[in-house]
Amino acid sequence: MPNKPRIDPNDPAVQEKIRRGPHEYVRGDGVHGIYVTRPAKELEYPKMLDNTTCPTRRQFKTEPEFNEAVEDWKRQTDSSIVHNKEEERAWHAARKATNQQAKSA
Repeated sequence: MPNKPRIDPNDPAVQEKIRRGPHEYVRGDGVHGIYVTRPAKELEYPKMLDNTTCPTRRQFKTEPEFNEAVEDWKRQTDSSIVHNKEEERAWHAARKATNQQAKSA
């Protein structure tokens, strides 16, 4: 018996999506099972609270000033990553205190 190519009626793009997506293989009554879609989980944490935009090159006259501003922006956004509700509350409280100090100065 010659080897015949496997004929799959499903679209290859769909097959790839099933293979990479949130699917689970469930054994059926016979030899074959089916892929069942699992609901995707939206993770609340970690999240980044600071949403300031990255500085652009045209805002600065020299390259070193721009590089320094980008590094400051990276530090600022990295420090705004929180992993739970308590860290989020603390970050908002610190941000509020900083804003009040800036307004009073």
